[in-house]
This record gives sequence, C-alpha cells and structure tokens, in this order.
Amino acid sequence: MKLKEAIDEKKLDLRIQDRLISEGKLTTKEVQEAQKKLPDCEGHYKKIEDRGRKNY
Repeated sequence: MKLKEAIDEKKLDLRIQDRLISEGKLTTKEVQEAQKKLPDCEGHYKKIEDRGRKNY
C-alpha cells in the first residue's frame, strides 16, 4: 500500500472522522462519497454460535 492510499484510508476511520471534519481536513461530502463506494455486504456473512458460554 502506498503512503497516499494509507493516509486516504485513515481519513475515513470512524474513530477520527469527527476530529478531521472539525479541523477542516475532511468534509462530510468526502465521507458520503466514500460510503457510496463501499460494497453492499448484506447476506454475505456467516453466522456463528457460542456453544461454550454459560449465562450467569
């Protein structure tokens, strides 16, 4: 991964988005555009069960 790609990916990290937006380093429009590019993963998951857990 190139440095530019890594920085762009980090900008979209949910943990720091609000701070970057408030600092003017990221716009809500950029966030919305990036979200539109994400693939729809609905139905592409595997259910797992926790059989060894006891309820206390």
